[in-house]
Order: sequence, then C-alpha cells, then structure tokens
Amino acid sequence: MLAQLITLNNQSSESLNINKAIFKIGRDPTNDKQLLDNKVSSFHLSIELDEMQFTLIDNSSNGTFLNGKRIGKGNKVIIRNGDIIHILPVEKVQKNEIIGFQFITEKITDSRLNSDKITSKSQLNNNQQKDVNDEIQYNNHNDYIDELGDELQCNICNDYLFEAVTINPCNHHFCGACLSNWLGNQKQHNDCPNCRTKIKSIMIARLMNNLVEKWLKNNPSQKRADSLIDKMKQENIIYKNPNYYLNFEKEYKQNEQIQQNDYEEFLSNDENFDDNNPDFQQNEILNPNNFLFVQAFNPQLFNPLIQQQQQVVQPIQTCKSCNGQVWKQYQCHDIQIHIGCSSCGRLIPKRLLNDEENEQLQMFCCICKVYDCKFYYGDCTKANLNKLMLVKDIGNNFQIPLNFINDVEYNRILNHLQGKQHNIIYEFMMEHYINKGDFYFEQNKSTFNFPLQDINVKITPNTPVCWQCHKKLMNFIIFRYVQCWKYDEALFSSTDCFYGINCRTQHRNKFHANKYNHVCEQTKFD
Repeated sequence: MLAQLITLNNQSSESLNINKAIFKIGRDPTNDKQLLDNKVSSFHLSIELDEMQFTLIDNSSNGTFLNGKRIGKGNKVIIRNGDIIHILPVEKVQKNEIIGFQFITEKITDSRLNSDKITSKSQLNNNQQKDVNDEIQYNNHNDYIDELGDELQCNICNDYLFEAVTINPCNHHFCGACLSNWLGNQKQHNDCPNCRTKIKSIMIARLMNNLVEKWLKNNPSQKRADSLIDKMKQENIIYKNPNYYLNFEKEYKQNEQIQQNDYEEFLSNDENFDDNNPDFQQNEILNPNNFLFVQAFNPQLFNPLIQQQQQVVQPIQTCKSCNGQVWKQYQCHDIQIHIGCSSCGRLIPKRLLNDEENEQLQMFCCICKVYDCKFYYGDCTKANLNKLMLVKDIGNNFQIPLNFINDVEYNRILNHLQGKQHNIIYEFMMEHYINKGDFYFEQNKSTFNFPLQDINVKITPNTPVCWQCHKKLMNFIIFRYVQCWKYDEALFSSTDCFYGINCRTQHRNKFHANKYNHVCEQTKFD
C-alpha cells in the first residue's frame, strides 16, 4: 500500500487504500473506486505516483477541491501528506452527500516536506484533529468568489464574460464581442440571443467586469489566451462605438410607422371583429413532406388582387435557433419564443405543455418548471451536471436524509428497515403507486412549511425532474411511504401531531417528538 484516502464522511464513501501507481476515482465502473453519486463525473480524478511524488489530475466538470481550492478541469497539482481532497463543492450538496478524504502517505515522503512525519488519522492528537476539521471549512470570501463562476458566463460562448455588456430590458449579459457578432448577423438589431426580447438599448456592464476581474484572480487557470483576448477586442464593435448601440427606440418607431402605414387600409371596422379569436390564431399544419406551414391572420389576404396571385400559403422562415430542424415531431416557426436551457444555456422552444404532454416531450422539470434541453434535443453540452433526470432513474441515488423530519422519526424509519437498503422505500412506492399512476407530489401549507406556491403534480416513471427538485421529491416519497405503513407498523402508530410535518416543537422538545407522529400533514392552523 502506497497511500491512503481517509474518508471524512462514512455515509458517502469508505476509506480507500492506494496500492497502484495510477489510482482512478469516478462514476464509471472501470475506475479503481466507483462512486454512485450522479454529480460525480464518469472519470472524476486520478492520483498518480511519479518520481517519488504524488500528483492529482482533475478530469471533472463539477470540480475537485484540494484544501478548499478548486483545481480545475485538466489541471494537475502536487498533493502531500495531510492534504484534504473533496470530490464535490461542499457548499452545494447536503452534509450526508459530502465526499471528502484526507490524503495520508505510508511509504513515500513528499519531496516538499522531507521533515514531515508520516501519520495516520488515528494518531492525530486533539489539536491536529481540530486543524483537519478547520481545513474542511472553506474561506468564506474565496467561496463566494468561486460561486460567481456560473453567474459570470456568457450564453453565447459559454465562457466567462469579457468586456461585458447588458441588454435592456431583459438584463441579460454577454461578451461585447459575442453580442457584436450576433448583431452583425441579424437583419435588424431587435432580439436578445437568450430570450428573444426586443432590444431597446445596450449598456456597458462595468459591475460585471469588476466581478469577472475578482473571479479571475481566484481562478487564474480559467483566463483566456492572450491571442483570443486580442481577437475579441477587435470584434467588440459595441465598445468601439457605444453611442450607436445606446438606444434602438428611434429605429423601432420608424419600423412601427412603416408597418402601420402598410396595414392601415386593411384594418376592419367591424365591431364584432376580434383578432384574438381562435379562428385567426396560429395553427400548425404538417404536410406529408414534413414542411411546416402557418395558417394565420394576414391582412393582405383580404386584398382580392393578392388572393388571385397567391393561391397557396407560403412556408414560413425556419427558426434561427433550431436551423430548421424537426425535434420531437415539431418544427419552430420564425416567431416561436425560445428560452435558455438551465444547464448549458442553449435555446429551446418555450412551449406551454400540460403534465401529460411534458411527460412525452420531457422539456422541463415537473415541479419548478425550469427548462432543460437534455431530453428534448437528445443531448446537452453540460449533461454531466444531470440537471434533468427521469423519476425512474433516481432509484440508485435514493437516500433518507439525515434526521429526516426529526431524529426520532429518522430512527423509526431506520428501525423499520432493519438494516436494508434505503432504496427499498423507492422500489415499494414505484411498484404500488408511481407505476400505476396513483402518486402525486403535493406542495401546500399542509405538507410544506411556508410554500411559495401550491403544487399538485402527477408523478410517473417518465416524469422529468431537475437535480434540485429531485431531493424534494425523494423526501415526499418517504413521507407518503411512512403514511402507507401507519396502520401496519407499530413504530408508526403514534398519535398524529396537529401540526404534523411543520411542527416547530418537535425540534426542541424530544418528549413531544417521541409521543407524537410527525410524518403526517398539518391539520391545525393558528
């Protein structure tokens, strides 16, 4: 054995022995250590021994952290005895999901610390153990700066903002060069690349530039090459001529006046005329050759001369975002509203679907309604983040949260399982309720403390759910599971508390928590 990885969380992984020159960790079963958490990359990291020195190579997307500092994908660093390694950012996962290790060398002395004594976790005295625990707590200032990385991205180039600009009124941010190229390819400067909102003005985002500068100081490895920076400066027309892009209102008024003059003679004076009538709304028709046409109200069609010249409806222009592609038997028209994918920012059609339609197309989370392109397009440039998943695929990650509802109820559930795997709860609910279409996720004041909105969604195996809401869904599955066993399991037969799952007394009064059942809905409201 060359070295050890002493686990910092027994719930997520056991301690590991490194007994080979190249030791790989990741979600793929071919790794030397397989981690089943879906936020772990397929080949997350590797630890290599080269010339009497250990190095760590980060191959992950969600990040590998050495002593609280993000290493960065593709980077290689030296690790030494006593270093703390985290597989995922500790501030973005629950406590029971933290995957962390202390690196302990057995036979190899780090070249930077020739005088270090080789110690194991069991040999640490109280002061040393306190130092190790202190290392787990990150420097708050650096943490906040690291978290800015996702917020400082340009949705066009998917890299950090450079010479940032802000679009009014939607307030989306882009690189000056990226937006300049986008506007240069448009016939009219009238739409935001992200949400297609008409652009009224563009401003230089000085605050965003300052934040990017601070973020780059903490992440120098993410800085663009000098040649690329020079190229982007040349392409940034907005910074060179800001007055031209400050206001498009004059252009819009001219266009609106032209359109008004063109259509004025065709406007109806009929009092019963209603341009919101469904008969005049957009109706998509797919002909045998899969070309999409639009049958829509057009004032020019009321002109007899035009009617004689135009006998057939012309095909509409193809969508710029989808390049005329047909996705899930649907092709966008040129006025289709789009929305950015929550994972990668790629634009997808914003279609208003009911729960059954979304179960087929799988475009957005059934709970929070956030859009994701993973299943709609069949891939996602950042699919490794697993932003969207199907209910039938979350079974392997099913885990009862530590102290679920309260520590008494948590221990009752563990005693009920008698050492069996936690996903037995998931399999039971899948077999008896979810597969049969009899399970509903309910969010209201009876089941959640101060819910932002009431939700009642039917959950099936193919229902899509995002990575944030899937934990909320798993908790609700456990909640309903205990209620199913209430009359068949003596452990759950206590009298229900009037305030149920939202009871505040249960957390500070253990006698109250032991006496009453809190895995139930609130029935009394003050």
